[in-house]
Amino acid sequence: IARMPQWLLWFLLVLFTVHFVAFAILLVRRRKAKYVVLCGIFLFLVASFAIRILIPEREFGGLRLYWYPRIAAWTLTFTLIVSFLKRRMRKVSPD
Repeated sequence: IARMPQWLLWFLLVLFTVHFVAFAILLVRRRKAKYVVLCGIFLFLVASFAIRILIPEREFGGLRLYWYPRIAAWTLTFTLIVSFLKRRMRKVSPD
């Protein structure tokens, strides 16, 4: 896997931080469960990129440390997509 340039790591860290803050504001204002999941996704992405910038070589269990929050973000993303599709299918399905 090619190394990501440092400027891109910082750009993505800032981008994901802005998204986290935006969804946190929406969570406080609207109090919907989907915003909790979105906040979690972006919080894990912020953690992943912060770890990748600050301690990129650190490992745990044979895997680079920044992979663990990334895997958590993927899991939450999958959960959100499945939840969205289930709701969508309930609205579309004929009764």
